Amino acid sequence: MNRAENKISNAIHMMVMTAIVFIALVLVNVLVDKVTNRVDISVFDMYSLTDTTKETLDRLEKEVTIYIIADGPSNESITITNVVEQYAKYSDKIKVERVKPTIDYKFLAEHNVNVSMGSLVVECEGKSRGLEATSLIVNIDDVNGASRYMVDVEGQLTSAIEYVSSDNSKVAYVLSGNGKNSISSDLADYIGRQNITMDIVDLTKENKIPDDADILILVTGESDITESEYELVRAFLEAGGELFVATYYNNSTTEEFVYFNKLMAHYGLIIPGYKVIETNDANMYNEDTPYIVKPNYEEHKITEESKEQDKSVMLMAPDRIVRDDVPDTVTITSVLTSSDRAYAKMGSDKITQKLDTDPIGPFDIAVAVTDKISDDVEARLFVVTSSSLVEDTYDTEVSGGNYELALGAMQWLADHEHKVTISKKWMQLTNLVITVNAKKTVLYIAVIGIPLTIFAYGGYVWFRRKRR
Repeated sequence: MNRAENKISNAIHMMVMTAIVFIALVLVNVLVDKVTNRVDISVFDMYSLTDTTKETLDRLEKEVTIYIIADGPSNESITITNVVEQYAKYSDKIKVERVKPTIDYKFLAEHNVNVSMGSLVVECEGKSRGLEATSLIVNIDDVNGASRYMVDVEGQLTSAIEYVSSDNSKVAYVLSGNGKNSISSDLADYIGRQNITMDIVDLTKENKIPDDADILILVTGESDITESEYELVRAFLEAGGELFVATYYNNSTTEEFVYFNKLMAHYGLIIPGYKVIETNDANMYNEDTPYIVKPNYEEHKITEESKEQDKSVMLMAPDRIVRDDVPDTVTITSVLTSSDRAYAKMGSDKITQKLDTDPIGPFDIAVAVTDKISDDVEARLFVVTSSSLVEDTYDTEVSGGNYELALGAMQWLADHEHKVTISKKWMQLTNLVITVNAKKTVLYIAVIGIPLTIFAYGGYVWFRRKRR
């Protein structure tokens, strides 16, 4: 075979191979398109259902319909639609239908929802909830001021399915007025997804706890609760109510908190007005701010999912909880604790350096309390000594760790067996917040470990070659 024939043969061979590869790619593409299970390669598995959602769908006994409100594909969000389709693929109890509001204009009125084009309506046996498209994909500013997108389709959709298909719901009221603080709107939204209806009540004006209240949420401020509030809350708990308490971390003294202290003392708790200072690297985020602590989880239903998901909690200047004269009917269980290297300073003390008179840890930072009032009646309290647990800023820093714990507490108070909260998913990568101990580990590996390894290997290679 001469050179010219050889070139022609090679060219034909290349053309045949190219055609085979092209046909193979087309066949693979057709096959993949026909297969139901697709691979989710998004940054935070936006199109994959979490175990929480799968457990919720596995428990479904009723048929649930998800309506996509759109006149056509151009009105739908691909991101929202792709997530919705995963529900129908996973469970035969989920049906997906499309409704054209310009044609079926009575649909939204019949389902008692007010949503716009591209939104969702979840319905089960006449009970429905609308999910506004603009709340399913949101643009927010992070702590550094950067604008970023978060997807909340699965979180809201799973909650809506649980809501419309379940009859086990509770009502929680946030106490307001008289200088009290409140919980963030995001946390209130997450709590609302637990089959817990959220509302606000000012007992200084109403002078009555609503009859439908199951849980009260008290975030203390710079002033004490009133005597009337104390009496109302005590009576509520005596009747088997539940109370979530977060104390304001800027309190410098508790001398004037007569009625709040009286309420806590009834359950054997003293919150003395200190701030916990950590010296253990694994329990602080920055050596310059040792009063911003990472507490340890203790064994309790409240901490189960936080531990399972390896979530961290960040608390600003938490106080220590002292147990004193605990009634026989009361059981106090640790939920969050400091390290044994922590110490406590008076809240008014501007100096964080340890003195011989400072109490030494470990300290209780959050506790769960049960009061067995009778064989059939039990009161429950969750008490955490820093209101930073219910604030957006600190929760964002630990990628949802604070709210995960707060929701665990609400789940325990409501006596709900399952928690259906799913955090929003970032569409971009997020910053990693780590403890001082972790930072030192990374530093040692990068600055000492890796160079030493390279140097040692180089010496080994040099020595071997020299012996040859």
